[in-house]
This record gives sequence, C-alpha cells and structure tokens, in this order.
Amino acid sequence: MPIKDHTEMASLASKLIPLPGLIVSSTIAIMLLIYSNHNSPALYAYISGHPTSTQIGLQLVIHVLGFTHVLALSTIMNLSTRLHFQQNSVSLARLQLWSSLSAIKVAWNLPMMHAGVLFGYLFLHLLPASLWAGALAPIPTQSTILGQIHIAAYPEDPSGDFWNQTKGAQLTFLIEPVTRNGNGVFSFTPAAILHGPILNSASGAAGMGSPQVHAKIDNSQLSYTGRSYGVGASAGLDTFVLPKGDFAPLNYVYEETGYLTQVNCLKNETTGWGLHFWANRSSTVFPDEYLACGVLPNSPYYAGRLFPDSGCAGHMYGFEADWYGLLSTENPPAAHLFALQGRSGFSHHFFAIATGDGVYSTLNKTQCEAVFIPQRFQISVNMTTSLITVEPIGNSSVEVDPSSGTYGMGLGLLPQWIIIQATYLSRGITGPFTSALADAFISNTENVALAQDASANDTSIILKGTSTALESIIDDLLVQIASAQLEIAWRDSGVLDAATSTSTLVTVAAMRLGTLQYIILAASLNFLIVLVYVEELIRTRAWHGLQAFDYTDIVNVIVAVSRGGENIALAVTAEQKERNISSRKLEGLEGSETKLLLQFKDGRPILEAEDPLGPYNELTALGFYSAE
Repeated sequence: MPIKDHTEMASLASKLIPLPGLIVSSTIAIMLLIYSNHNSPALYAYISGHPTSTQIGLQLVIHVLGFTHVLALSTIMNLSTRLHFQQNSVSLARLQLWSSLSAIKVAWNLPMMHAGVLFGYLFLHLLPASLWAGALAPIPTQSTILGQIHIAAYPEDPSGDFWNQTKGAQLTFLIEPVTRNGNGVFSFTPAAILHGPILNSASGAAGMGSPQVHAKIDNSQLSYTGRSYGVGASAGLDTFVLPKGDFAPLNYVYEETGYLTQVNCLKNETTGWGLHFWANRSSTVFPDEYLACGVLPNSPYYAGRLFPDSGCAGHMYGFEADWYGLLSTENPPAAHLFALQGRSGFSHHFFAIATGDGVYSTLNKTQCEAVFIPQRFQISVNMTTSLITVEPIGNSSVEVDPSSGTYGMGLGLLPQWIIIQATYLSRGITGPFTSALADAFISNTENVALAQDASANDTSIILKGTSTALESIIDDLLVQIASAQLEIAWRDSGVLDAATSTSTLVTVAAMRLGTLQYIILAASLNFLIVLVYVEELIRTRAWHGLQAFDYTDIVNVIVAVSRGGENIALAVTAEQKERNISSRKLEGLEGSETKLLLQFKDGRPILEAEDPLGPYNELTALGFYSAE
C-alpha cells in the first residue's frame, strides 16, 4: 500500500497577507499625488474644531501605513527564504539572520557583517512611517472662494433725504439724520458729527516714508494703510455672503467705483478771499467780530448786479461773495483767525484760505483746486492684521453720482456736498481762540517738513502739507457718506437702491495634506515595495511548492529538530572542537557555520545537520568527542 503524502503546504492566504494593505496604501499614495495642491477649507475647519482627535487619527493612519510596508517586506523576506531553505542547506548563522529579518527583532550574537545587515534593515523599517508622516502632515494654507458684499450706491435723491444734502446747505448745515448703532455713528453731515477723527487723520496724512495707518471711522476696528480714496466703507459694516460651509476668512478683495481725488495748491497773492474787521468788542468779556468774505476763482458773476448783503470790503462788483463771521478775543487781534472757503461751480472745485497775522499766517492766501476723477479701485481687507489697502486700478467711464449727467463728470451733487462739508470744518467749528482745521494743516505741514528734512516755512512744504491734508479730509468725508448710505438709507430706511451687491474674492484658511516632496518619496517607496512583491510573486510562481514549515515559528522548529535527532548537536560540537571552543560556551553558537537541511518525511518537517560529524566524524564515532 503506497504511503500517502501528508506534506502540509503554505496557504494562499499567508502569501497574500500584504496585498490588502498595499492596495490601500497605493490608493492613498495616488490620491495624495492627485490632490497634492488641493487646499481644503473644510479640512481646516474640521482640524481646528477637533485638534486632539485629528492628531490621534493621523498617528494611527501613519503607523498603519508604515506597518503595511514593514509587513510586506517581512513577508517577502520570510516566504522567499523559506523556499530557499527547502531547496538548499543553510548555516545556523544565516538562519538566525533570516529569523531576525523576518521577525523584525534584534539578535546581539550575530557575526559583525550579519549584524550590520540586520541593523541596516531594521533602520529601514523606520523609514516608511517617517515618510508617511511627512506625506500626511496637515499643512496650513489658503484657498479662495467667491462671495458677495454690498457696497453703497447713490440713487436719485431729489428730496434730499439722504446723500443729496445740498438743498439750503450753505445756510443751515443741517446735522440730521444721525444713526447710532453697534457699528458706529453715521450721518450725512459727517463734518459736524465726526470732525474729531476726520481732523485727526488729516493732521497725520503725510507719513514719514511708509504709508500712514489711520483708523476707519466706525466700530469695525479696521484701519486704512495709505489713502482710502473715499471707498471701502463696506469693510466691517457689511458681512460678505459665502457659499454654504464652515469658513475662516483671512482676507477679501472686491472692486468699487469712486473718486481719485487730487488737490493741488498754490499761493495766490491776488486772492479775493480775506478777513475783515467788523466790530470791536464792547467789553473784555466779549470777542471782536471779523468777517471772512470774498470771491473765489469760480464764484458766479452776474453783470450789473451788486451783492451788498455781505458787507465785504473791496467786494468786486457783479460777483456773488461767500462770507461768514469769526470771533477773536486775542491781543494782538486776529492772531488765531483762520477761514477756509470752498466753492463748486463752473467745472471746478476751489478752496481759499485767509488767516490772521499769528501762528496760521503761513497758510494765508493759499488757494487749492480739488479734482474728482471717477476711478475703479481694488479694496483688500486683511482680517488678520485688520488693515484695508486701496489701490486705484483705472479710470471709470461710469460715475457713482447720478447727477453727473447734469453737472459733468466729477462735478455732481456728491462732490459739491463734500466741498460744503470740508468748508464746515472751518466755518462750523472754529472758535475765538483756535482753529482745529488750521491746527491739522500745520501739523501735517510739519510732518512733510520732517519727511523731507526741510523747513516748515518753505512754501512748497506748506502747499504739500495743505494739499495732502485736504485729500485726507475729502477721502474721509466720502467714506462717511457711503457708510451713511449703507446704515441710514439702506438698513434703517429700507431704500433698496442705496446698496448694490458686488463680487468679492475671499481668501479663507485651508489645509492640505503633506508636502509634495514627502508625498513623492512615500509614494515611490510604496510602489517600489509593490514592484518587489509582484516581482517575487512572478519569479517564484507565487512561491510554488512552499511548505507550511516556518523557521520563525518556535513550535515548528522544536518539532522539526526533535525529529532530526542529535545530529545537529553533534555537528555543532564538532565545529566548536575544530575552533577549540570551550564546551562551556556551547550555548553561544555565534557565527556557527553548521549547515542544516530541511527535509520532509511522510509529510513532516525534519531539521538535520548536513554533515552531523563534521571533519571529526571518525574521532566522534570512536568516542573521542561526544555531543554532551
């Protein structure tokens, strides 16, 4: 009766153990390569909201992916060396090396060369997890999405309820309506309500080299860096609308049409605007009365008409004069008198300044022209630094003021109201002892002098200081009118046309996984391992004929050695005798070159020495040596 072969073969599952892990790691590697430049706001939102769980999850994934590579390498090593062991004799030293490599353990009693191989291999096992850590590390970055924001618009306002306050404004300077809410104080007459911060900005309009940073006049806690150009009122007042999602905005940019205002000043020695004594004080407790009056280059002329109501000395016949009263309690008289007058008309906006003989005298006979150029601006709001940057990006053929069709580009009712408001800063808040507007001009002139290392009495410095201060005032007035349109006309009064929606490009915080170099390294290592695994799978025909015996399984080894008898001990003893090694060091077996044979009898593995007696077989057989 034939003997039945009971040899147990290695299972297919044991050969394919690395495959699921390599499929997963390869899929992740491919996805990382595809999305290496993808910045995800949603990922940032999740990580920011769950930092601890994210770290735990990432560490787990990193270690699992690293383990997948280590398992694949160890499995390839184990299967291929087991197949080799079935077909060839192997020394104890090499078998110990294989066992350490397959089981990923340290063996301290290996020969130096084998130990070097082992420690190098173990070090390489640290590499996969390290590379995956770099490939999966969350990197803070940014992403841009399209949103919407409301900006001020100026529909027709014939009744003068909102932005068009020019009716009777020269005489009354009405200060209503006024809105006070959580966003700040808003009025269509900002010169009367908010003159303090407006003049504060003007006094430092000329910086010392770098762009000046000045606060936006509301409760947004934002500041302009450089000129505002009268735009950007929506920043901090209107919340931009974003697509659905949890976003952390960092910066947003939008465009708005406004005015690029330029103010040019000169000294006009023949100016028709001046100060004139009117009445002496009757008592020391009463101030002297003065009259600021006269004409500007664009004052209207009516032939054959005289305007005697002003009582302006030397008034030119036929011209309509501007005038208002001033008070002074000083000695010498009029030392702190200052009068600025603005007028719009005949395609121009002019300012004229007259002063007394005191500290403001350097500003006397200054004449300026303001030009309102319709312009497109790009407004960038940095929510991290709370700074607004405004950049002109080109002239605009469309103007925000609907009355420009009647008066001309840059000459409509909105610029006219701005000129009136700037005049109010002199006419409405100048006292008998000082002028806040003149102080702002003087302060800014001194800034210009310091920046240019020049004298504050130099005419060019005075003109530069005055023009930049006026530009700052006009910018702030325009911003406040726009803010009032949003807060009073649009929100409070429900005038839908007082605001219009425009697109804004919003930069939001985002995250991406890993840096490209580490993603490439991790993916390369992954595919290299896959290639080695597939190559070995093909070369060995899926390790065809591999028996179930595994030299890393202590049970397998004990059973196989017990079946092999004492010939292994005899061979090792003979090798030790040959090397003149004391039997007391038998257990070391460092670098033993005794070769083992793996055989199968009746389907059972047996480990035997290739040459049990070694070179001393005859002496051993005669009893000179024994295994004990």
